[in-house]
Amino acid sequence: MGYKLLAAAVIEKALLDYKAALITKNMDGINEAERFLRSQWFEVLADDLNGETLIITMKEAFACRNTGTRWNGSANASTGRSTRYIFCDSGRRA
Repeated sequence: MGYKLLAAAVIEKALLDYKAALITKNMDGINEAERFLRSQWFEVLADDLNGETLIITMKEAFACRNTGTRWNGSANASTGRSTRYIFCDSGRRA
């Protein structure tokens, strides 16, 4: 049981770091967190969590925080992964 608590703590710390990187637009931190969330190591620790889903959820929640905009990303057609960059828009369409 102790290893599950440790795994949960590692994932929690990674998500907190990812949140901070998204809010401050720290691309090094964003890239590092996304690499971890897509890694085999994450899959071992996470058990039933999906790293790509967490990336999208975190970007939607924090990437455009306090800007009056929302995250506008898309999946890469060949990999299904979310885009590497963060785009915020007001939601208005021409």
